[in-house]
Amino acid sequence: MSSKDRFFGLAAFAALFAGYFASFLLTLDQPILACFAAALCNTLGALIAAVPATLIVNHVVRQPVMWRVATMHVALAVVFAFGWYLATVVLFSLRPGWTRAGLQVAPFGDVALVWQIFQGVTLYAALALFSYWRAAERKLEAAVTEASLAARAVPAVEKAADTVLIRRDRDVIPLNLSDIVCIVGADGYCEVVTPERTLLSTTSLAKFEDLLPSARFVRAHRSFIVRLEAIRSAEPAGNGKLLLNLDGGRTLVTSRVGAQRLKALAV
Repeated sequence: MSSKDRFFGLAAFAALFAGYFASFLLTLDQPILACFAAALCNTLGALIAAVPATLIVNHVVRQPVMWRVATMHVALAVVFAFGWYLATVVLFSLRPGWTRAGLQVAPFGDVALVWQIFQGVTLYAALALFSYWRAAERKLEAAVTEASLAARAVPAVEKAADTVLIRRDRDVIPLNLSDIVCIVGADGYCEVVTPERTLLSTTSLAKFEDLLPSARFVRAHRSFIVRLEAIRSAEPAGNGKLLLNLDGGRTLVTSRVGAQRLKALAV
């Protein structure tokens, strides 16, 4: 049981004790200590019945067959209700001197018994609903954790890879990262430029930026990405921009932001 489950369990039984204590104070003509003891017996009885019931319910909620699950819940509700009742009756019999005089068990009256069984079925229903809620929450937490780990693992794999897959219409073309000079965005597609050829890809420039390792590729302009090793020289182009001379004779002018990114990488 996790710390969160223990917290909810303790909070629920504290609320149950407070409800019993307040009810006995208002309805019983008994001293406060007697009302406290009666509330404690009822609450401890519920706790004794709830411990094994929780273990069984956590197993039941994982069952796939619905009619079997419904049958088990009905049977468990009855067993839990009578288990709570029997535990409470025994606890009420633990009066001072019971070790010498023995247990003097006094069953509840008809109305009290019906009310006790109703409480037991109701509490079991709440316990079952809580178990289903926690099971769904744990499944969601596991899915989020798995997705988070996958999201962190994928970039590491991509950065370590030497090959990128270029999508061109229905074809997928493997291309070594070292062969890419730059990637230029155009209307609805991108030009992946190598020293020997230019490939038209349907992948967006933003997707390329996320895919390519940032240690080797820089978004130097909103319309193109450049591979750092492909830059032969960089010259001032005015207004804070840079003119990049690339492998294969291509030249590109960066934006001011792109120039700042490149200058930040300079050593």
